[in-house]
Amino acid sequence: MAATLLPFPFRRRVTPFSGENSAETLNRFRRKRRRKIFKWSILLMAIIMSQCTIERTIWQLPRTGAWFQLALNEFSDQEWYENFRLSRATFRFLVEELKPELTLQDTKMRKAVEVEKKVALFLYFIASTASYRTLSNLFGLSRGFVCICIRKVAAAVLRKLEPKYMSIAKGDELTRVIANYKEKWGFPMCAGAIDGTHIPISTPQQNHASYINRKSYHSIVMQALVDSSYLFRDIVVGWPGSVHDARVFSNSQLYALGCSGRLFPPDVKEEIFGAGNSSCCLGRSSLPHVKLAT
Repeated sequence: MAATLLPFPFRRRVTPFSGENSAETLNRFRRKRRRKIFKWSILLMAIIMSQCTIERTIWQLPRTGAWFQLALNEFSDQEWYENFRLSRATFRFLVEELKPELTLQDTKMRKAVEVEKKVALFLYFIASTASYRTLSNLFGLSRGFVCICIRKVAAAVLRKLEPKYMSIAKGDELTRVIANYKEKWGFPMCAGAIDGTHIPISTPQQNHASYINRKSYHSIVMQALVDSSYLFRDIVVGWPGSVHDARVFSNSQLYALGCSGRLFPPDVKEEIFGAGNSSCCLGRSSLPHVKLAT
């Protein structure tokens, strides 16, 4: 009996994926096709991008640093000091000291900001605590860059200048400090004076009660040691305002050095009323007493 052919709509379609392992073969075929489509899409996009270039009309918003250029070139020494709280000579000194830390290379997209402008921006901020918007308008920079610049300059100052210029007096320098104290105020064997102060801050979002000091405003505590020329020799800053000065001092490196007898050399002594007295630091009676040298 001859086989009867079914009409076309009812005829079974035979594909290359029929039979055993048809699902695996079909999945492999689909993966291969997707890879081929992806490669052709990448190639087509590359061709389009090479032929069609879009000229960017605005890379950055137009800004002007006319005020800073006016201050740099036209301000008198008094006007400069009133705005930046230090002399031009000190400003130039800071620029030269920080130039290796802050200098960046120009790129094809934009020129690097000058070190002079970065340092001046930082000084103006700490002298006036102006808002980022105000600094942005004065120096011709974006608010985002102003925030980054202030942090970077501060980090460069701590990294470059603190180890070099803020240290406990030693040797001949310590001898000059002691002699200066005795000449000015008649106090012998004094190598420095230590005290604390409160720096006002905005209300913190967390643990704000810990930052309320005895005068009922939010602050952080700064402990400072200065010499006879009013130069800072050691600083501890950051403790919450509610913390007592004695606790700040007893947790400082200054206290640890004093307890171990390594703060001042033991051979620097002066005989007073028949007893040899070593170097000392003056402070409030509330601070714990430390024998600074043996």
